[in-house]
Amino acid sequence: MAANGLLDTIGETHTARNIRSASLQNKKTDLKHPASKNWLIHLHYIRREFETCKSIIFEELQRTNGNSEYANYVLSLIYRSEGKMQESLDKLQARVSQEAFEALAQIALAKKNLHDAIIVYEKAARIFPENSELLSNLGLLYMKVGRDDVSFVRLGSALAFDPLNSKALVAMASMMQTHEDYDHALAKYKGAMQTLPDSASVWNNTGMCFHFGKRKYVAAMSCLKRAYYLSPFDWKILHNLGLIHLHMQQYASAFHFLTASINLKPLQSHNFFLLAELFTIVAISHLDDLDYATHAFEQALRLNSEVINTDPATLWLNYGISLFNHKKYAEAYQKFKQVHAILSKTPRGSIDPDVKSTFTRVKSAMKLMNFHLQEENEPEILSAPPPFDNTVAPNTDVPTSTKLRDMEKTTANKKSMNLIDEADLV
Repeated sequence: MAANGLLDTIGETHTARNIRSASLQNKKTDLKHPASKNWLIHLHYIRREFETCKSIIFEELQRTNGNSEYANYVLSLIYRSEGKMQESLDKLQARVSQEAFEALAQIALAKKNLHDAIIVYEKAARIFPENSELLSNLGLLYMKVGRDDVSFVRLGSALAFDPLNSKALVAMASMMQTHEDYDHALAKYKGAMQTLPDSASVWNNTGMCFHFGKRKYVAAMSCLKRAYYLSPFDWKILHNLGLIHLHMQQYASAFHFLTASINLKPLQSHNFFLLAELFTIVAISHLDDLDYATHAFEQALRLNSEVINTDPATLWLNYGISLFNHKKYAEAYQKFKQVHAILSKTPRGSIDPDVKSTFTRVKSAMKLMNFHLQEENEPEILSAPPPFDNTVAPNTDVPTSTKLRDMEKTTANKKSMNLIDEADLV
């Protein structure tokens, strides 16, 4: 009897242990950490095994009642890669972190909605006021929409928290360069080079600072050649190299770089394409190849008639100057008539001062050739020219050809500042 009682006692003890063990096992299961499978989700995501990753995410979300922060974030990234923007937005809104705000802003930018992207970054800046990355991205967006004053403040705040933030340094330097503050722009670019020594954009913009601000063409050429080495197929760098060679009167090299730039981007940007055509025309004119120059002018005028991005008066004026320099006075007179007609229909305040002053000198030169362009107070737009022989040389006492060559370069270089590479900063 005693033995049976002892066995019963032992059996009850083992039963109690099993119950306690099962209870502890259930508690361990219930107390499982919400982030216990984050490593597995990350592993499948970086392998781009999206279906397996989504199945694990759905299990985790079901287990945590949708409160797994990392699972929601990765699922939103998968939805975005699949083109499901609305589902991605819904998942991102369930997560409050810097990465979530960045992803929301990227979705807004993918929809080409800069205003919504700015709103997202403003909310992020209020939650993370000392995050230099968010502040620099916000400053870049304000710069894109033309709010330079707000952009300057945001970029300054980003640099206050991180003085070596390369994105903020380059953006602020580019803004200073646009406003012709070349000394401070060069100082910012120098700071950016400490963290971005192999950035073609930084070297390109530094070279243009030396070109326009310091008139140091050798230094500008060195910077642009370094940018060209780092990015040989960037059409903006090729364009700027052509511009530098044009200023240094190396016309064959200028033609080489400008035509390479046009071949790389023939249709993507009509504005820069026409500007490159214009510089190419000037280079060809100095190489004394009138046929190619005429062809290039006609092509530029044809493209400008389809999409007007360049002042037509500038094109016609340079066309006429090129013909004048090649002693084609009658043909040049016809081109100057077009300029006169355009300027007569343009309000006084809208006329480019450089074009106006150059055309005034053109009229004086044409009078020496007995081609009279009427003044504004005369009843006729133009006076009929007398018969003229193109073989007759101009008056050698008046260096009209030299003057017009200088005017040609001045007019052509009018908008070269717009070629500064800002698009690659974002």
